[in-house]
Amino acid sequence: MQLIRHIHKTTFSLSHWITFLVCLSLYTTSLAADKQSKIKYSADKLEGGEQQEGQAPYKQFTGHVVFVHEDFTIRGDTAQYYDKQGIVYATGNLQMTDREGGIMVADAVTYDTNQRVAELRGGVVYQRDGMSFYTEELDYFVKEKKGTFKNGGTLIQKDDQLRSETGYYDDKNKLAVFTNQVELANPEYTLGCKQLIYHTETKLAEFEGDTKIVTKEGETITTPLGGTYNTETKDALFRQATVDAKDYSLYGHLIKANQDKKYYTLDGQIELVSKKHEATITGEHSYYDQEKGVAEIYGQPLLQRTVEGDTLYMIADTFKFIEDQQKSDSKDHVIQAYDHVKIYKSDLQGKADSTEYHSIDSTIYFHNQPVFWSNDSQITAENINIVLQEEALDKMHINTDAFMVSEDEIGNYNQIKGKEMVAQFQDNKISFIDILGNGESIFFILAEEGVLAGMNYLRSSHIRIDMQDNSLSKISFFVQPVGNFYPPVKIVPTEKQLVGFTWRIHEKPGIEEFLARKPQQLKTSLLSTPLPK
Repeated sequence: MQLIRHIHKTTFSLSHWITFLVCLSLYTTSLAADKQSKIKYSADKLEGGEQQEGQAPYKQFTGHVVFVHEDFTIRGDTAQYYDKQGIVYATGNLQMTDREGGIMVADAVTYDTNQRVAELRGGVVYQRDGMSFYTEELDYFVKEKKGTFKNGGTLIQKDDQLRSETGYYDDKNKLAVFTNQVELANPEYTLGCKQLIYHTETKLAEFEGDTKIVTKEGETITTPLGGTYNTETKDALFRQATVDAKDYSLYGHLIKANQDKKYYTLDGQIELVSKKHEATITGEHSYYDQEKGVAEIYGQPLLQRTVEGDTLYMIADTFKFIEDQQKSDSKDHVIQAYDHVKIYKSDLQGKADSTEYHSIDSTIYFHNQPVFWSNDSQITAENINIVLQEEALDKMHINTDAFMVSEDEIGNYNQIKGKEMVAQFQDNKISFIDILGNGESIFFILAEEGVLAGMNYLRSSHIRIDMQDNSLSKISFFVQPVGNFYPPVKIVPTEKQLVGFTWRIHEKPGIEEFLARKPQQLKTSLLSTPLPK
């Protein structure tokens, strides 16, 4: 989410150079003049110009030349005034000013009072309120209230520099357009796009075509469809934008944000990829509240992560991320998944009402009677906690009414229960499980060809199960074990199950449920979807 802030730093800087466009509007207005209006002039020297073949007569002005037409003033060293045509051509230390305080310089200017067109040529500079615009050729069509440049222009204000090859301002339609190799740069980022349009009444700026933003940290934001930014409301929108950074990438079909409120939303389809953790989260909707440090992803969200060549999937109604929660002297980052949480891996499946991860203790908490299946075994409890060590599974705490069940080949259920269980992992596989407090077990003994030979019932305050390749290899009973062996003829059906036994195999998630949420052709399939402006 940090990267989305760079989008708004980029769009916010438009307000710097938009000042130029407003000034340009005022300037073109000052050039407008009625045909019958008179032009006033003065100079150190006035004489008639030499009339050559086919050349119209003119007045030649030299030294401290000043021309005033309406509220537009031209000053220079020399000028030629073709009074019959109403054309002024001026050069030498040229300076033009308007009523609003804008200052323009150029090597030469040709001003047609009848056609209401002013042509500035060579070293053109416009300055006002700390902003400077540079170009070689600038034409103003006063009647149409439109100014154009065709040979490149650069706007500089403070640390921002905007450049494009061509552009124009259209006051009648209240818009300004920068086109062809548009580039905006400052110390924080650079931005390039095909075309930039600014609506002066609504204060809406539109980026069109391929748009690319590169931050000083090396993060890149790209979109083939551009976006919009309102300089008054501070609302921004980007379509089909991808944010690429060193550790992660983010794709949003539609990204909206408000700079003042520091509130961002993503809709249509989103994809967040953590390169460091080889994890991907997809969904249909998301928001990020920077002030509160809270983000959510919802709408069929799916988390995928590669673990030792296998893929771990997690689904829920909502994923929630909470930044920098202060606890004691440490900060705690929290990731929550709630309502209908399910996980799937080839050797591990599970479900819970909700789950949350806390960075302060590297622990994942599963709440409200979660259930896990590992190969043939089912594990249940009031809650289950998994502790990570350097992002690998370290321990699983199965707390309050811990119960483990597995079904044998003839339909009997081997069972172990206790007050709590602690499973120790090695290489992300269970090495052993300790059953602590009020331990009880029932195991059915099978002879050759699956014939029932009897049932063992044992009680102990400490039981340990050793695992080999995710299967039970040995069971040990400590602290005065007590038990009985029952041959088949003495097994009572009501005693084949420990108190609290439940077999929830019908709730076991299947891979199809997770793959159904996996987006197909995430980006290319969305290109034809219409989007609001």
